[in-house]
Amino acid sequence: MDTASSRTAETAPWPGSHEMPRWSLGELGEAPRFELSKIWQYLGPGLLMGGAAIGGGEWLTGPQVTARFGGGLLWLATLSILGQVIYNIEISRYALYTGEPIFTGKFRTAPGPRYWVWIYLLLDIGTAFPYLAASAAIPLMMVLKGGATPGQEDASMIRGLSLAIFLAALLPMVFGGKIYNSLKAVMTFKIVTVMGFLL
Repeated sequence: MDTASSRTAETAPWPGSHEMPRWSLGELGEAPRFELSKIWQYLGPGLLMGGAAIGGGEWLTGPQVTARFGGGLLWLATLSILGQVIYNIEISRYALYTGEPIFTGKFRTAPGPRYWVWIYLLLDIGTAFPYLAASAAIPLMMVLKGGATPGQEDASMIRGLSLAIFLAALLPMVFGGKIYNSLKAVMTFKIVTVMGFLL
């Protein structure tokens, strides 16, 4: 072990669980200079995050709750958005400071990574099921019916549309080449479409 690496091992913090690796020391790189010609490079990651933020819950169940209970519950959406902004800023700072993703940081906290991996698997089990595709099939069915509310007789058609939407969501990942570029194209389309309907 050379002197530099031993010095790093001695001085680098080792927060939380020692089942996780020790932090390493290093200098932050120079911030890139802003150039208008590189605007799409800067927007790329932002488009991914923006598209991911426009989730099915906000755009599918939000209007349903408002239609059912009125605008009196919109304050919940405001609190949710404010909480998400604060959370996203802080996890970005954590990633810049430590060089590791936020989930690695969460695994450092007590009672340790062996506990948290099971908690997150349990919390994320819903993402394995295509419930958002099923939710998106209902408004699509309304469009196909000319605005009429789907009934029980449309159940099999809605299931077919749900499956088609779910499979269509996989196409950019399977055939889109570089995953980042595919996601950027999909998220750009998603943002333009959603924002277009709001105008």
